[in-house]
Amino acid sequence: MSFLFKTTPSSPLSQRRKATDNKGNMAAPLSLRTPEEAVARIAYLSSDVIVSVQPAQGVQSGFSTHLQAYADSKDQGVVAASESRIPEIQTVRQNADPLLSVFAPIRSGKLTSVTTTSSILVSSVPYLYKLANYPVVIHVALQPASHPDYSSITSIRNSGFTFLQSASLQEAQDIALTAHALAIKSGKGVIHFFDALASENDDAVTAEDASVVEQVLDLAAIRAFQGSNVGGTSVYADDGKIARVSEAPVEPLDTAGAPVQKQLAPPAEAAATPSKASSVGSTKSRQSSVDSRPSVSSATTVDASVKRTSSQDIYDIVTAIWSKIKDTTGRDYTPFQYTGPANAETAIFIFGSDAGIFAESIDSAKSDEIYAKAGIVTARLYRPWLGAKLVEVVPKSVKRLAVLEQIRKKTTKWGPIFLDILTTLKSGPGEGAKTIVGHQLGHITPDTVSQALRGIFQNLTSEAPIQNLEVGTTEEQADFAEEQELEQPAVETAYMKILNQVFGQKLHVANALGSNNAGVSETIAANPEFGFGSLLAPHEHRQRFITEVSDAAVSKEFITEAPKKFLSKWALGADDEKLTTEITPEIISRLETDGSPLATKLLSNKSLFRKESSWLVGSDAWAYDLGNSGVHHVIASGKNVNMLIIDSTPYSERAAADATRRKKDIGLYAMNFGNAYVASVAVYSSYTQVLQAMIEADKFDGPSVVMAYLPYHKESDSPLTVLQETKKAVDLGYWPLYRWDPTAEDRNEPNFSLDSERIKNELKDFLARDNHLTQLMKRRPEFAANISEDYGSEVREAQKRKAKDAYNALLEGLFGAPLTILYASDNGNATTLAKRLGNRGKARGLKTMVMSMGDYPIEDLSAEENIVFLTSTAGQGEFPQDGHAFWGAIKDNTELDLASVNFSVFALGDSHYWPRKEDKVYYNKPGKDLFRVMGDLGAKPLADIGLGDDQDPDGFQTGYAPWEAQLWQTLGVDKVEGLADEPPPITNEDIKIESNFLRGTIAEGLKDTTTGAISASDSQLTKFHGTYMQDDRDLRDERKAAGLEPAYSFMIRCRLPSGVATPSQWVQMDQLSSDFGNETMKLTTRQTFQFHGVVKGKLKGAMRAINKALMTSIAACGDINRNLMCSSSPAHSEYHKEVHECSVRIDHHLLPSTTAYHEIWLKDEDDNKTQIAGNAVQDFEPLYGPTYLPRKFKITIATPPNNDTDVYAHDDGLVAHQG
Repeated sequence: MSFLFKTTPSSPLSQRRKATDNKGNMAAPLSLRTPEEAVARIAYLSSDVIVSVQPAQGVQSGFSTHLQAYADSKDQGVVAASESRIPEIQTVRQNADPLLSVFAPIRSGKLTSVTTTSSILVSSVPYLYKLANYPVVIHVALQPASHPDYSSITSIRNSGFTFLQSASLQEAQDIALTAHALAIKSGKGVIHFFDALASENDDAVTAEDASVVEQVLDLAAIRAFQGSNVGGTSVYADDGKIARVSEAPVEPLDTAGAPVQKQLAPPAEAAATPSKASSVGSTKSRQSSVDSRPSVSSATTVDASVKRTSSQDIYDIVTAIWSKIKDTTGRDYTPFQYTGPANAETAIFIFGSDAGIFAESIDSAKSDEIYAKAGIVTARLYRPWLGAKLVEVVPKSVKRLAVLEQIRKKTTKWGPIFLDILTTLKSGPGEGAKTIVGHQLGHITPDTVSQALRGIFQNLTSEAPIQNLEVGTTEEQADFAEEQELEQPAVETAYMKILNQVFGQKLHVANALGSNNAGVSETIAANPEFGFGSLLAPHEHRQRFITEVSDAAVSKEFITEAPKKFLSKWALGADDEKLTTEITPEIISRLETDGSPLATKLLSNKSLFRKESSWLVGSDAWAYDLGNSGVHHVIASGKNVNMLIIDSTPYSERAAADATRRKKDIGLYAMNFGNAYVASVAVYSSYTQVLQAMIEADKFDGPSVVMAYLPYHKESDSPLTVLQETKKAVDLGYWPLYRWDPTAEDRNEPNFSLDSERIKNELKDFLARDNHLTQLMKRRPEFAANISEDYGSEVREAQKRKAKDAYNALLEGLFGAPLTILYASDNGNATTLAKRLGNRGKARGLKTMVMSMGDYPIEDLSAEENIVFLTSTAGQGEFPQDGHAFWGAIKDNTELDLASVNFSVFALGDSHYWPRKEDKVYYNKPGKDLFRVMGDLGAKPLADIGLGDDQDPDGFQTGYAPWEAQLWQTLGVDKVEGLADEPPPITNEDIKIESNFLRGTIAEGLKDTTTGAISASDSQLTKFHGTYMQDDRDLRDERKAAGLEPAYSFMIRCRLPSGVATPSQWVQMDQLSSDFGNETMKLTTRQTFQFHGVVKGKLKGAMRAINKALMTSIAACGDINRNLMCSSSPAHSEYHKEVHECSVRIDHHLLPSTTAYHEIWLKDEDDNKTQIAGNAVQDFEPLYGPTYLPRKFKITIATPPNNDTDVYAHDDGLVAHQG
């Protein structure tokens, strides 16, 4: 009988194959080696959409590997209705409510299948009831693979699905095809389950040709379903849909090639026909009873009130499908399979993965074995339960039947299969088996199967059989419930590191992976419900401990009086983190010194003296169903619990098209609840904000929710990918950074703090609603003036406002048309140009207003009459930082009506900045995009877009002059006479001439402590001294909102000819970066050191530290000869030494001669003496003159055969030759 559970050679009919046609149809592979491969292929051919469930984004399942290979090869399916006929594959993590992804495609008329493991089934019960009346096929590989637990199948048997089981590699292919044909014909969902390892020793099987799949499937019913559209959701458990049998007839396949219309006939009865010898060489006389007369028991667990398709319909359809498969392949299948002698008196019913092992052992049993001549019954169609078919299959001679159930998680005394069989055989027609004994099937191996059979049949044939006897290995050598070991992705460790660093020993993560939770799987322990419960227990324990301490403080059981004082103080402030941290060491010391029994008792719980920082850490999987995830329970409890929820969905992959897959906004949900601290953070956007949010969450007395963004496509993504995705999401407002503290107003502070530029509309709506209600909830509400003041005061204020408005209107009438000028600038060019344009407009009688795009309220745009934009180009064709908000507000805005607005745009860029041809599109892209969008919104151009190019002879002025002239002409102010001459713009050459040989007012600016910056002209001069002024862009908006200047600091670059430094100089530079900078020392591509984050107050100290190391920074930047480079030549040190000496001479010769560097940075303030030698004796520049060079000048020396410093990329490239 073992041939029933092993792969048999395919019949000649199944060998028919077709080569791949020129349309790209998927040719059948030569062989299939695993059940997952066989199932994946059938699912691919038979579906429009395949939801592939994986353990993690970077960990493929047994199905997904093959599905992805088919998709990559662009193989075509049989039923896919898309133009390409290629099925869509959606990859979903198993902890992210994967069955939610089925609703959108199945409701829109797309045949959908799911490939998954059994680990998701029980948690997906609410979805299964809704999907049961759709033609969805779920292929399930039972877990854990080493010893599957069939309780995941029996637990969902009442969900309304049809259940099919396959037991071999060949069956996996045929039953998978049956499942798809049955689903579309019956209109009901089908779950096909199997044990993947049970067939690991099976021979490879030949894959059926796609044409065979097409003939078995009901294409007419498929096209009818694909043309339907179910629409929205329903309040009913079954989604309000009723499954109906397809009206298209099911016709058996005519193997001669011509379809013949004929009526279905049940398979011939074979109750008395002995079975053939098995493929493994058995010669036992066996019989296969396959009588399948079309009668059916009403004992089905599928509720008939929620469906139109009956159990009889399911039976008729599945037998017709199997009849067609038999005609095509020669393989026969029935709902129940009996193998054994027709006159057997004992039999076993197996619901598990070891049927093949039992069959082989019975086949080879000696005649004197107690289990010889026993029969085996297995179920291929598990639900609906066709009890009458089971009665027909089991010989009437069978008087004793053992039921083996491979169910590890028993929830009732009697197993579900046992109860099904007991009901069928005891209440059905005929006498049936007199004795039915249930057994719990454990892990069986070929070495232990004989012993197991003896135990089963000894118990079965005894006068008083023992029910629920355990058979096989039952000890839990590992946690079988979770074979895929859970682990935190490496990219997510950033937040855990922050938690550990901020809270240290007091950190307690209740649902941390790796925690010792006896008897609880890691899957359950990682859930918020479990974590919340595990936090409540120690919380209650500590409350009891506080009571014990309070009682001990007045007790007389201590030997000394010292502990009482400290215990009293602690009991009064037990919830004060600062107090408990300070006083706990002293308490423990006093109790240890006291040594009394009471002191010993308190010390046994000394960890409770410290207040822990309690956290639950989860992923965005918690956001798909707030009710089931437990987030609601944590927030509603009001307990002091902190939740860190890491969202890993990149902006580019947000599921905008599928509403069912949109995650709930946990942060917004918690804010609406009103009792929780909420923060939205992103460590790759603002590290400081993450720290602040975590500290505030810990201090908040109540539930806290910290939504942490860490986007990645797969777990192995690099930090650079995470950084890019984070920047995109934060800049575009998909992931706003904010903090919400509902108790802040009690401290006269704002409840909401926005830490990024963008905010989502949902969040904006919440804040607007909250602001309306805030006045009603304030302890001291601020009433309107007509309520809080007398009427006379109000009238006087109204008179003053009216007089002021009339005066302003009079002044405006004296001017011409209004002109608003907005700019976005990175290096100041657009700012300077905008201010100059504003001044010129005023001179021509226009009412001009000039401001940054970042300061402009977008709601005023539609009220403008004339508006002009000037924008630079940053990065890869992006807006400068102060233009991001404005551009984000209008680029996708469909509500703005700018029909009454006149506009123009001038863009500044460099046409040679991007050398590659495909990157030329970035040239002046922000200005071009802005001009296009303004036109799309209905605005009328005052002048064509102006394009300023740094490569033009006069730079951007070449394009600017005609654009400005056209602008004045359109506004009618081009012929204004009597315009005063404009002062010429101050250029860098003017600044250098007026600087007194690079002095300027640098010394005075360093002494000014009211600002962290220096003047614009001095910032040009400090470049010659080797330093640039910069500011932290990440803090610009935050400081601007706080009314502070930008966070200015300075970069310092050393001048180091040939890049040669001694070890001691290296150490000194490293120390300098720590003492004066941001602890970062960079090595530049021009062979020198560079430091960042040096504030103005430490700038002079840093310069002196460089000088003390016998180094300098003079002329490391600016319009002068820069640091001279030289090939390193590590293999020719003797040549390098000579070339280095030459480079030093050249470098010293080209140094500027001014003493300004020594005067400003190196003079001792007490005696005005220079600290170190080297100061020049003349205060003029014999080589450069007062203007120095028009631009920077770079020199390098290459030592053959190397050109590692690239002589062709320098102004002066020298090549060393041996003389």
